[in-house]
Amino acid sequence: MKIKEYTKYIDSDEVLTGTEIYDSKNRKTSDLIFDINGNQEIRIDYIFEEDENFEKILNFDENNNLIEEKIIHYNNDKKTIKTQSSFPDGSLTINTYDRTENRLFIKSEDENGDFEGSTERFFDNNSNLLEYIQINDFEKKEKHVLNKYDNNGYLIQSDEKDERGKPLASYKFSLDEKGNCILEEKFNNKGKSLEKTSFQYDENGNIIKSRSTNANINYEYANNKLVREERIGVDGIRHITFYNFIDDKISSIKTHQLPFEEDLDNSLPVSEVRYEYID
Repeated sequence: MKIKEYTKYIDSDEVLTGTEIYDSKNRKTSDLIFDINGNQEIRIDYIFEEDENFEKILNFDENNNLIEEKIIHYNNDKKTIKTQSSFPDGSLTINTYDRTENRLFIKSEDENGDFEGSTERFFDNNSNLLEYIQINDFEKKEKHVLNKYDNNGYLIQSDEKDERGKPLASYKFSLDEKGNCILEEKFNNKGKSLEKTSFQYDENGNIIKSRSTNANINYEYANNKLVREERIGVDGIRHITFYNFIDDKISSIKTHQLPFEEDLDNSLPVSEVRYEYID
């Protein structure tokens, strides 16, 4: 059995602690989250049957009352998945995930078998998403996305349309010789540029800088792992996040929020998550 524990600080005055428990097959069997006083807030149990095509997930509230029971069925090739979520009020949601070679269809139904909505995704032979269609319970097309790729399989354009097929927005991606996106540009339905985001990379392909009208972000790495991220918004507020590792496992994530001119040494973190691994 393996246990992973973490502590999360939110806005410097709220503390959540959590424990994740895994079985001998490295499958998560429980999620437990506690408040600052050690009271349980959330509990999730994962139940695996001898039949590997069946799984159950139980969600409990702070009083250990069952609030959702989800049953998951897989077919033998794992390409068709059916989930059934039941709730205390008697309602039921059924989702069917049907994956063929180049298509994934997801359909939602209520307890009476009435259609609630669906999404449909089409892929090319390299598993690149070509088309995405979302339909609500009135069988009205809410979202329709078409993606284009270059000869090397890199995304170069994404177009969004409404239920009538009229353009909503378009995204274009400029790439360097290694296939890294160096410029992302968003256009409105009339082709006017709304926002540009540029990216710079190190020799390992890691993003080290991104620049846009909304924020500038700098990234720092050590041994090819992200260790520091600094985001400066248009309001001048900085969000600085530190990532610490023990061996190859992340040990903590700490975020500071402070005005541009304030010294980091004088600030307290607004959010912190610590991880402890027990084998």
